[in-house]
Amino acid sequence: PKSQPKPQLKPQLKPQPKPQPKPQQPKVTAVKAAPPPAVSITSCVAAPAPKLPYGYYKSGIITAITELKDRTGSSSIAIKKHMIANGPGDKTWLNGTFLNALKNTVADGDLV
Repeated sequence: PKSQPKPQLKPQLKPQPKPQPKPQQPKVTAVKAAPPPAVSITSCVAAPAPKLPYGYYKSGIITAITELKDRTGSSSIAIKKHMIANGPGDKTWLNGTFLNALKNTVADGDLV
């Protein structure tokens, strides 16, 4: 006897429930917070050191060159080092102002 093929059963599909809409959450409005208390900037930050005046740089450059007494001329780095070493310690050093003072001193003919 030949075996007969088994009848194939169709899977029965279960009805899918309809997706329900998500409940809407209430809208939240932002509440502005009170501003922080006013704080004086001068009480939090130390006062910056006073900047050196332009005339200080010019006179410092001339003094440095005469005191260095280099036969072939003094480099800008050597002049800078001399000015920092002999200048007031509480002043801030501004490299751009130094370079402009050096250029203007040469352009004015104070240095040859």
